[in-house]
Amino acid sequence: MVSAPSADAVPQSQQPAKNIWHAAITAASLGEVEPIILYLSSGGDAQRLLTVEDVEAVADVVDLRSNQTLVDVALKRENSQVVNALLSWGTDQSRDAQESASQDLSNEYLLRRTVSRAAEGAEPGISDLVREEMRSSLRLRADRLPYIDGTHRNTFFMSKELETLPADKLWSALGELLEVNETQLQINDAISSLYTSADLNCLLHAVSLAMTGVRDSLKVDGVSNRGLLRDATYRALRDNASVGELLRAPNSELRRLTELAMKDKTSLEAAHVFALANIVRRPIVVYAPLEAEPGRELEGAMTERMSGVYLPLAWDPGNTCKDPLCLGYTRGHFSALVGSEAAAIAWAEACGGGAARVPLLLIDEQGQRLPVAFSPSHLDEEGVDGLLQQYLHTSYVEWMDREKGESKVDMAAEQHVPPLEGVAGLFRKVATPDVMLKDKIR
Repeated sequence: MVSAPSADAVPQSQQPAKNIWHAAITAASLGEVEPIILYLSSGGDAQRLLTVEDVEAVADVVDLRSNQTLVDVALKRENSQVVNALLSWGTDQSRDAQESASQDLSNEYLLRRTVSRAAEGAEPGISDLVREEMRSSLRLRADRLPYIDGTHRNTFFMSKELETLPADKLWSALGELLEVNETQLQINDAISSLYTSADLNCLLHAVSLAMTGVRDSLKVDGVSNRGLLRDATYRALRDNASVGELLRAPNSELRRLTELAMKDKTSLEAAHVFALANIVRRPIVVYAPLEAEPGRELEGAMTERMSGVYLPLAWDPGNTCKDPLCLGYTRGHFSALVGSEAAAIAWAEACGGGAARVPLLLIDEQGQRLPVAFSPSHLDEEGVDGLLQQYLHTSYVEWMDREKGESKVDMAAEQHVPPLEGVAGLFRKVATPDVMLKDKIR
């Protein structure tokens, strides 16, 4: 294999023009091969690292971080054809052979980078078993609201066994399974942002990952390429009157939202998060940095603000799970935010005992209380607090406002580590790096 010289070794005058390099960065993110070939054929190095300047130059198109290669960028978005082009550049493979080997190459590269020996030996097929369990637990309420029964109570936590690994092995095992997500910094250091496919189904993947550790990639029979949760969201908006009434959306807006949910690989909105909270019968807490918030007010209760607490208001609180799912939202992308089992155990011990749990402060990055999305319009602040306490396990947690240099106390939702018997024990097996990795690259 003939490799291009490294970027460090090539004089600046011989490196591709910046516009070609930046076009290649964007292409690696979007899955476009032609700009990659142009960059490589211009003498570009596939191992060149993105700088802060590069990230800023493409920020209007894609949201990236520095110190990644084009392969890293493409892998995180599962763009295997781009990965293939980068890894096989300069080989004697025919174009047809390169295309047929595309997935194998990207899988081999990803496995080589991320699976440590400490993660070997997990059972095969666990992810598929979990998806089948999810499928079998889907029910239809009398008023035609689809909902998850039984498995809706599971919450995915990073296994406490991972905490025993040395830092270098932990990163080797999990490096490509996590995302850099500024929203996790709003909550606490025990929260990790799990890799969530950026394929315009990210909201559905994020909810499934936060609950079970696997993506929403099980297709529903008899429909056009919709995953389980997307199809349930579509049917909830199309067939169930109570969700539409709670959204207080005009008919034209409800039709638009329903059409978005119907199409695979189509971005979803706040109203779809609310529908999902009712499908999984538990609260969903979404955190977002201010710059990611569109903030435009719409008719009725509708809003384009993504961050907030989404309660399953179509259900009596006694028929719901009070452990919330936690998501991050940044520039059109949802990610699953998951807790650490070891941190949950440590928090319980610090609080004097009780169940292992992680507190999730219900505040935004400015320290303001997260709104309850689509809450009844007549509720005052006290009424909203009462509503939160009905649908969530809550406590009050002290936190430090670093800008003002003072400590404050605010309401937090508590997320409990589920018991290990039954279905939760099956889901627990997903929390090993090699099972998660195999699921990521399917």
